[in-house]
Amino acid sequence: MLTTGLFWGATALSAPKIAFFEARDAQGNLVTMEKGGRYLHVAISVGDKWLHAHPYWGVQLVNLLSDIGDPALIVTQEAAPDLTEKDIKQYLHQKYDTSYSWAAKDKTYCSKLLAQILNLPPTPMRFSGSIWKNRNSTAPTELGISPDDIYRELKWRGYRPWSNRCEKLFVP
Repeated sequence: MLTTGLFWGATALSAPKIAFFEARDAQGNLVTMEKGGRYLHVAISVGDKWLHAHPYWGVQLVNLLSDIGDPALIVTQEAAPDLTEKDIKQYLHQKYDTSYSWAAKDKTYCSKLLAQILNLPPTPMRFSGSIWKNRNSTAPTELGISPDDIYRELKWRGYRPWSNRCEKLFVP
């Protein structure tokens, strides 16, 4: 389950920020989508709001990052242009795709949504992580993209960790 944070949500109107989320099971173990993976969810800033695909509500634009959860990491590429609500309008209110199909046109999942916005290519999915244990469905093996795939691609493209400079004011 994703946890909430306190000060996430305020962003400068500059380069988009991409937030990566981890989740842990009841024993505190990292829940993964793919073997060796770390991230279970991803969101992107749009102006001063955050866009993501939620399993129950589909694609939604929220005011605060804490409405999604407490990110493990936020990255940015200062040269990338900021997104506007006009840029993402076509994705709003799409349903969540529980089959993780790259080919589906009317539904999406969190990492596919970001891949389409950021123009990232799909890859053969290697989903074999802990989240697939004890599920009725099998892990997808077609073309697609995971939050960990997005992280690796953005790191290769020069995205770097971002921190809210104001949060340092609150540290004793």
